[in-house]
Amino acid sequence: MHTQFNRKLLKSSVLSIISMYSLTVGAFWLFGVGNELQYAMTAGAAIVAAILLPIVYLLWGLPVHLAMQKIGISSVAMYSVAGALPGAVFVTVFKPFGLDSLSGLVAQSMFCSFIGTTGAIVLWYYQVYKNA
Repeated sequence: MHTQFNRKLLKSSVLSIISMYSLTVGAFWLFGVGNELQYAMTAGAAIVAAILLPIVYLLWGLPVHLAMQKIGISSVAMYSVAGALPGAVFVTVFKPFGLDSLSGLVAQSMFCSFIGTTGAIVLWYYQVYKNA
């Protein structure tokens, strides 16, 4: 049973990271349409996402999931909030996109939080909903 749990968690984790990665790369591709730097922007986002998403997942997403599981929280809303937090913190602390006005930071936070929320919902779906 323990091995099956680990396989399910690994599968859920990989699907969560893939969903976030796909959304990130897809969004940069779409935002760059008509821009001569479309390929460079998308490639840069793909590289950064490939590095950061698994790190954030391992340092935040997985421990939060395990803690929520341990204390019995299974609400998709709570998973969504937990998934949104790292994106907002990331943008606030690092200002990675170069638009440092308040409206720019809010838009960036919303984008990054949406990516994290999507990953959290995918994890919730496979770990909580399908296991219920």
